[in-house]
Amino acid sequence: MGSAQTMRFQYTPYSGTLIVTAVISAVVAFIAWRRRATPGGTPLALLMLAVTEWALVSGLEAAKGRILMYLVLLGPPGSGKGTQAERLKEQLRLPHVASGDLFRENIGNETELGLLAEGYIDQGELVPDDVTIAMVRERLQRPDCAQGAILDGFPRTLAQAESLDKMLADMGRKLDGVLYIAVPDEELVQRLSGRRICRQCQTPCHTSFSSPAEEGVCDECGGDLYQRDDD
Repeated sequence: MGSAQTMRFQYTPYSGTLIVTAVISAVVAFIAWRRRATPGGTPLALLMLAVTEWALVSGLEAAKGRILMYLVLLGPPGSGKGTQAERLKEQLRLPHVASGDLFRENIGNETELGLLAEGYIDQGELVPDDVTIAMVRERLQRPDCAQGAILDGFPRTLAQAESLDKMLADMGRKLDGVLYIAVPDEELVQRLSGRRICRQCQTPCHTSFSSPAEEGVCDECGGDLYQRDDD
């Protein structure tokens, strides 16, 4: 994907979500420094912030609202892309653009793209690249993405990666970084087998790590919890 900086993060049971978040935050702060958005400090100092929770605040505070930044989070299902994207969304004040959310939005609103995607999904087929790309292009052209975005679940193929470079170039923008979260297979199985999603607000929880107060009921909105077919 062009000249974007790429970083790989290896999750271990000893690192935990907090440290992964801190490392990602420090790398994003480093990217901001490279874009001359973070005053003071050095690349080494910024990377050292990754060992503490302070990186979540001070490493990114100067970048809030002051930088054009387009990031991609990659990783297998259950690696925590959505969790990290939501945290970066709050820290950087950038929209979280998840391909799964775009599918649900377009299908729910019965848009032309949504009806196309639904037809393929109902037949058990993968949604073609051109449909997915069109959804992402439309989303990135909305006003809230003018200052940047955090992409989650896109791109998944070479064609999608090439199209992302092109659509950003057409907007006079470029991809700033690609963050890959690597997680051991056994950890992924444990995470996915216990993951539950709210049918109403799409908030995730876990039967072992963050179980709801009432079994089968979302703590956030009271909606029904379900297990995704691909989990």
